[in-house]
Amino acid sequence: MKYFLIYLIITFFSSLTYLLASESKIIRLASAIILVSNFILWGIGEHLKIKRLTKKILLEYLFLGLLALALLFFLIYHD
Repeated sequence: MKYFLIYLIITFFSSLTYLLASESKIIRLASAIILVSNFILWGIGEHLKIKRLTKKILLEYLFLGLLALALLFFLIYHD
């Protein structure tokens, strides 16, 4: 429960920063990287906690995170 609360707090503040920093592309990109890293680390940590982490699950979190980061990068830098 403690880790989920930390996950929610980081997700909330990085999402809020992303939304409020509409003028600064660097801050938006940093917020997106923090958000995606938080997702990846939380997912891997939860599977480690229940001892069900496999290579397939690890790759799934990594690829979903990279896909989300690529989409956010495109949204930030597309003019």
